Amino acid sequence: MAKTMFDAILHNDGQSASAEETMVKADLNWDVAVEPMRLSLDGKSVPEHFAVVRQDNRNVLGIVSGKYSPLQNRDAFKAFDGVVGAGRAKYQTAGSFDGGKTVWALLSLPGAMIVKGDEIRKFGLISNGHDGGSAVKGGPTSVRVICRNTLNLALSEKENFVSVRHTGDIEARVREAFRLIGVLEERHAEMEAFFNALAERPLFGENLQNVVYTLFPSPVGEEPSTRLKNIRSKVFERIEAGRGQDNPAIRGTAWAAFNGIVEYLDHDRVVKGDEADAEAKRMENSWFGAVSSTREKAGRLIAEAVGIAL
Repeated sequence: MAKTMFDAILHNDGQSASAEETMVKADLNWDVAVEPMRLSLDGKSVPEHFAVVRQDNRNVLGIVSGKYSPLQNRDAFKAFDGVVGAGRAKYQTAGSFDGGKTVWALLSLPGAMIVKGDEIRKFGLISNGHDGGSAVKGGPTSVRVICRNTLNLALSEKENFVSVRHTGDIEARVREAFRLIGVLEERHAEMEAFFNALAERPLFGENLQNVVYTLFPSPVGEEPSTRLKNIRSKVFERIEAGRGQDNPAIRGTAWAAFNGIVEYLDHDRVVKGDEADAEAKRMENSWFGAVSSTREKAGRLIAEAVGIAL
């Protein structure tokens, strides 16, 4: 079986020394260019509309106005070379979604969170968009090693991803990279405190059922469908007997409930496509899509259920 992206995160010992090396290893060392759009029948140009074209395969990644200036992959991430050189992070892996519309790099951060014996690795996720609507952003993400759950959360009404200001001044861009790493370190400290608080609060029985039923609701006035019943059943199964849930220090706690829900979202939720395509979709949804939103909601519902203020 091919290694999944989570295998690469947890077991990759060959981190790259620079953004350029990372882009080469991940086959992301291609450029994009903004090109005029023309009508196919007579070749007339379309005013104020341009295509962002990937230069190695000529695929169109987005439609933009004339004011849009693309940021090449190597330039989007190379400001973090200084952060890596200072020992504040390491390039771990990189990839792209939707044929290159979103390009990402994962930075491993020093140390780990420990919650009742659970080791949680810390990462920074940096993304660069070529679809005309995505700025360079960075956000914290973490992985519970024992089951490879993705545990990134935005607490206290903060957004998961922070926009990175980019200028032509490389020194200013390096300062921005260090600023972002500082923000990620603060966010990870907040998450660690939250996770440890969850591990100290009991959550089971009717209170737990209310959380799961609210997170996976049936339509108003209707009985739950067979599919919904199966989803809820799988979630309760993960909470009770998922990987790492046999730890007596966390059984019956809000931490166990959160991890069971996340394990279902990350590993059990049905995704269409072949194995490789489904894995990519799972990753994208976990970081940027519907799964990320559901995980956020789960964290807030559980915090409310056990009396933790966010």
